[in-house]
Amino acid sequence: MWDTLNRSLRLFKVTEDIAIEYIRLRPTDSADLVFASAKDRDRAREHPRWLTAAMPEARMRGEQWYPAKCDCVAKNVVMDLDKDDGSGVLSEFKERNSIDATDCTAMKVAWLSKRQSEKRVGSLVIWLKTPAAAEHLLQQGFARFRASGAFCSRFEQRESLDLRYNCNRYGHKQANCTHQTKCGICSNPHNTRNCSQRDSPKCPACRWDHPIFDRKCRFHPKHVPEKPKFGLTLPPAMAKEKLAKERRAKEKALEERRMEEGEADENMLDA
Repeated sequence: MWDTLNRSLRLFKVTEDIAIEYIRLRPTDSADLVFASAKDRDRAREHPRWLTAAMPEARMRGEQWYPAKCDCVAKNVVMDLDKDDGSGVLSEFKERNSIDATDCTAMKVAWLSKRQSEKRVGSLVIWLKTPAAAEHLLQQGFARFRASGAFCSRFEQRESLDLRYNCNRYGHKQANCTHQTKCGICSNPHNTRNCSQRDSPKCPACRWDHPIFDRKCRFHPKHVPEKPKFGLTLPPAMAKEKLAKERRAKEKALEERRMEEGEADENMLDA
């Protein structure tokens, strides 16, 4: 594959002086192509005809960007996000935050907080082109948006826990759902609102006898485990045996105490 790709690069004038240094295989059906320099990599990405010619079924992975979370961003200075793709915010962000040693070119920006909220400030994520730029903002601890500043911290992508009402499963976006429609009550292939088997539920997530929105479901974001019937995390038979032993021990201790009290009463009468 290495020879095939390098020959394909030499077929086109725009990439004829570029060569792949080595190929790093991934556990999945993909691989990293490592070039001699970042400029060679960017030129190869910008002109992908060589890859199509060598391997028509191959697809180039999107460019990796590096996110930083910005809190307490003044909404009145970044309102461009509500009107367009945020290109105005991105260009101004580069000018306000770049220094001689670090180019803070931003590639994408998106709100985390609700846009229509009445709050004056909000949180957003901004993706930087280089890891050095993201690290610079994190170490600095703040970023500039026009005349205002915002706190910077590491952005952690979290898996969505919202229920998808097409397939009634968790873990993916509603807009990207390609699963078959499933009822959230009986798991049959129809919409939940059209279900006629509400008396015999079957959860499409865990397959137990409850609807998907029941908090007994172990996949529910607010899952509430059932309390053990005997107050112990033991199998029922063992729990019963343990309770019986404890009851017998209590009865025996009570009987011994009664006998001691009786003997004490007799001693008092004899005295």
